Amino acid sequence: MKFQLYSDIHIETRGYFSIPKLDSDLIVLAGDIDIGLEGLIWAQELTWLHKKPVIYIAGNHEYYRHDFVKLTQQMRDYAAQYDQLIFLEKDEVIINDVRFLGTTLWTNYLHELGIIERDKNILILDDALYDHKVIRHGNESFSALKAYEEHLVSERWLRERLMEPFDGKTVVITHHAPSFQCNHIDFGMNLYSPGFASNLDVLVAMADVWCYGHTHSNLDATFAGCRLLSNQAGYKNEKKPVPLEHKLIIL
Repeated sequence: MKFQLYSDIHIETRGYFSIPKLDSDLIVLAGDIDIGLEGLIWAQELTWLHKKPVIYIAGNHEYYRHDFVKLTQQMRDYAAQYDQLIFLEKDEVIINDVRFLGTTLWTNYLHELGIIERDKNILILDDALYDHKVIRHGNESFSALKAYEEHLVSERWLRERLMEPFDGKTVVITHHAPSFQCNHIDFGMNLYSPGFASNLDVLVAMADVWCYGHTHSNLDATFAGCRLLSNQAGYKNEKKPVPLEHKLIIL
């Protein structure tokens, strides 16, 4: 199995992005591609251009200026029209004997080793993160507390799936990072870290590969027996500690 991984392309700000044709079996997009359905529409164009499946996970930016529940269903409905476009939100797909598990994930708002209280983090990040001002959840905002509740559902789903025996490789795809090992190199641990990553190291150890985005800091490293992978474009003209690479991920 060979695939290409990209996330945090932010077409809504850069306007254009090109993915080269490589000898891959599929393309994985791990969120923050564009706002609303625009990212999925672009991903569908990729399936035509590259003649291969595209797996798509929503990031937080997809939901900007949208209702969380409604847009999730709209993304499911849109992708269901196309055989090669695969939208995963607490869903799995098996391709060439490789199991892909996908969900946005959000975070559990715990600091490293639980040093800072969750409730305090939720209050801080509810005010600090733009997500909770521009994403709707029915008649309310998609608050940090709602994001945490969504995370709990995703974490439980991932745990159950990862505990199921599978005779092959398992690749987890999330937008938010699963471990503080994934923190942005330049920032390390700080008050905002719980809004970008969770301490799910136990789950990381149960996967073969874990693809993520959101941090705008790229990584290809092995931790707890799992290959942690991130290949984020970031905003146009943004300086990142590790640049995006057009490369093949080989399992």
